[in-house]
Amino acid sequence: MKNIKKIPYGITDFKLIQEENYYYVDKTRFIPILEKSARYLFLIRPRRFGKTLWITILEGYYDRWWKDEFETIFGKTYIGKNPTSLHNTYTFLYFNFSVVNPQLDKLERSFEDHCDTMFWDYNSKHGNLFHKTYLEEFKQKETSSAKLDFIFATVKKCGVKLYLAIDEYDNFANTILSSYGQKKY
Repeated sequence: MKNIKKIPYGITDFKLIQEENYYYVDKTRFIPILEKSARYLFLIRPRRFGKTLWITILEGYYDRWWKDEFETIFGKTYIGKNPTSLHNTYTFLYFNFSVVNPQLDKLERSFEDHCDTMFWDYNSKHGNLFHKTYLEEFKQKETSSAKLDFIFATVKKCGVKLYLAIDEYDNFANTILSSYGQKKY
């Protein structure tokens, strides 16, 4: 009875699902199809449809940070047995705007705080790939927009591939519209 798989309700961390024996229907066979699709993708699915889990699958697959754990994370999946040439060749920057507080008086600070946390995560994993002064120059940027522009310019200049994923991009905007109305929006 030890090998009974658990149900991963509400769990969006693919690595955790793989490591802790949760039930998972393998959708990694769609990764090669995704690679043949448009450069920019916009995925719309209903709530609880697995969008965030899909992003963590893509992060584990494409982010060079997870290269040493590829077999652990993907070894039992379709893509683990049939990897593409792009696996673990990108830096991965991920924003999940569901954590941004949509209260009008807290929205901007909450947005900036989340972006700063995600930038810190990105830079702690990948900052060493860039020029010596990159981290110091990055710290001088004051807004999330300026920081993102700086990352875009740096990866382009250094020839580093960036995979950008934004989850719940409209979460706080929808909450503002439904709670405060179009005028406040």
